[in-house]
Amino acid sequence: ILSNKLGTPLTDSVKVWGEDVYYKKGDSRNHLMAFASQSFFFDQFSFSFGGQFNHSNKFGDIWTWGADLSYDLYQHARPFVSVNRSFRLPTFTDLYYQGPTNIGNPNLKAEFATTYESGIKMDRNRLMAEVALFYRQGSDIIDWVKPANETVWTTVNYTKLNSWGANVNFSVNTKNLNIYTDRITLSYAFTESEKGKSELDSYYVLDYLRHCLTLSSQHTFKNLFLNWTIRYQDRNGEYLKYIDTNTSIPIAYSNVFLMDVRAGYVFKKVNIYFDVNNLFDNHYVDIANVNQPGRWFGLGINYRFDL
Repeated sequence: ILSNKLGTPLTDSVKVWGEDVYYKKGDSRNHLMAFASQSFFFDQFSFSFGGQFNHSNKFGDIWTWGADLSYDLYQHARPFVSVNRSFRLPTFTDLYYQGPTNIGNPNLKAEFATTYESGIKMDRNRLMAEVALFYRQGSDIIDWVKPANETVWTTVNYTKLNSWGANVNFSVNTKNLNIYTDRITLSYAFTESEKGKSELDSYYVLDYLRHCLTLSSQHTFKNLFLNWTIRYQDRNGEYLKYIDTNTSIPIAYSNVFLMDVRAGYVFKKVNIYFDVNNLFDNHYVDIANVNQPGRWFGLGINYRFDL
């Protein structure tokens, strides 16, 4: 990365292409990653496990792993359990950003999480369904914090964050019902989080989607297709709306309905499509105090090569 905000001072400044301005800061990361997995099948059981090694010139060696076990209870039902260890590296913003109300921390480490999940998957005729419960233990979570009586936020690795919830998904294949609909999908996700007690205020680790309900459908009319998705989002927490540099007021996140639509035409190997995201032009804040886009449009084309 080359920047005037993020990174460490460069020995020699780098000129911005097409401008009479120079980058004075920068940083880089080099990663080496290797992973392996193995699956076993015996009678009605299946078991798989794997591991991953990640070496970074900035953060050293990191090992992660995962395993899952499932059982063919009936012909179309499969209960399962799984456990996975994951990590997240700090962003350049977490490390280096310097502003009037935010100061990064170049000494941050990676954050880690162990997630336990259990549920059941069903696939029968036209119906696919999945119900799962999860519990996630996070450690060294990267968080922006500050004392209650101060105005400047900084990043630290101190937070422990535990989350639990459920995911439910139903999908019906309607392709042969002569209703110009290929598939209808309904999904719901619930999450609840709790972090360790602290005298410091937290900026965003408790800003998460508590409820997310999604309904989507795919339609086909000969060479034409129409896909749409409706989402209801209920975000936990609040964000700070700044009146000026030193004055802010807490605002609770508002619930929001969002609809995205894609229409297109398929001709042999060519797929031309038109997108409208946030069809109803709802204005909302998704996380921190960043306003999300209103209605926006996209046009694209795909071409399939046969090799």
